[in-house]
Amino acid sequence: MRAVLSVEPYTVGQLDELVSARLERQAVIGRAYLTAVIDQHVLHRLIGSAPVMAEQCAHLLSMAERPDIALHVVPEGTNVGLWGAFDIAARDTAATVRLETVEDLTSAASGLVGKATVAFERILGAALPRIASHELIVKVAEEQWKMEQWKMEQWKIQI
Repeated sequence: MRAVLSVEPYTVGQLDELVSARLERQAVIGRAYLTAVIDQHVLHRLIGSAPVMAEQCAHLLSMAERPDIALHVVPEGTNVGLWGAFDIAARDTAATVRLETVEDLTSAASGLVGKATVAFERILGAALPRIASHELIVKVAEEQWKMEQWKMEQWKIQI
């Protein structure tokens, strides 16, 4: 989180607050069933370093093994539109959507929740099943990030 957010001109205090807010949002994991859909491109985009990316892939895999989490990957080359990042929290008949734009926007407006729900269903429909998603994350972690980490270590040895 810090690596992603640190590219913006935040003060140390602002950055700490943003990281804390994201960690608080993650606290819901374990209290509710979670279906997450990520784009394959995020698995290949270097954020931080190769070891950080390998660690993040491992974290995704460990979370995806939990029975209360369904993780799906939209494969490269699949066009599902350009909705951007969003979350939908639903309980009984109430729902809230959080849109991640230039600034996070949270709303319970039925029209916005309805549009986000339709977008989510379309994206999920284009995503790989859970097992295939898991296999893809393992492949990227091993072929890209662990290999990149090994290359960096070899380069350091040669110097």
